[in-house]
Amino acid sequence: MRNEGVETLYTVMIVDDEKLICEGLASKINRIKELNISKVIMQTNSIEAKNLALTIKPDIIITDIKMPGLSGIELMEAIIDDCPDTKFLVLSGHNDFPYVRKSFRLGAIDYLLKPVSTKELKERLSDTIKKLEQERDSHMIIFKDGQDQSNSYPSQIEVAQQFIIDNFSKDISMADVADNINMSYSYFSKLFKEETGMTFSKYLTKIRMEKAKDLLQNPTYRVNEIACMVGYDNLYHFSRAFKSYYGMSPNQFRKSK
Repeated sequence: MRNEGVETLYTVMIVDDEKLICEGLASKINRIKELNISKVIMQTNSIEAKNLALTIKPDIIITDIKMPGLSGIELMEAIIDDCPDTKFLVLSGHNDFPYVRKSFRLGAIDYLLKPVSTKELKERLSDTIKKLEQERDSHMIIFKDGQDQSNSYPSQIEVAQQFIIDNFSKDISMADVADNINMSYSYFSKLFKEETGMTFSKYLTKIRMEKAKDLLQNPTYRVNEIACMVGYDNLYHFSRAFKSYYGMSPNQFRKSK
């Protein structure tokens, strides 16, 4: 949280498997002094980037959409629950817009089209930092004078939980739920975890697995049908999630009953 009268400095992580692109962006950012960016970290390995991001929780991550190891989308999905305050800008080529749209559903602030000009980079970073400052200012208002006003929000979280219960069979994201209750993506992520004790993705998995467990006790449904009924379009992903949650595959569970 920012203290009044104290200048906030920001950390930016650049993730791109091409070293020259990382170095070029870092050089441009380091020349933009007025944005109060104190540290620029370059990562050419997306898996190492994920681990580092979970540790240091950078303010902004600029990530390429297509990379070996983890794609930019997969990188966002891997860290977004544990880094709710981190803002994402995605690097894309002219043919990457379907991926860009998906990144927006995950909460990306904007995209940068390669090759990135210094002017465009400065504008996107400036907009992102303004959003960071607005959210931090709103948090300061909420906790001003030691008065935690988050107690006014549980009803919204309950609405969010009901929305998840009503729509768990669909391809819903945290952005969908946050939009449904008119709350910012990052604040919803943080508040949801505070109120429920679990991240959005873990809560959604819990609802889906409990429903799947009930359905598996009805022999008229095939396992692949149940997978679709609880929001999985891939039987393998469903079986893996079920085994991770209950310690046995759907078929093993069914045989044990």
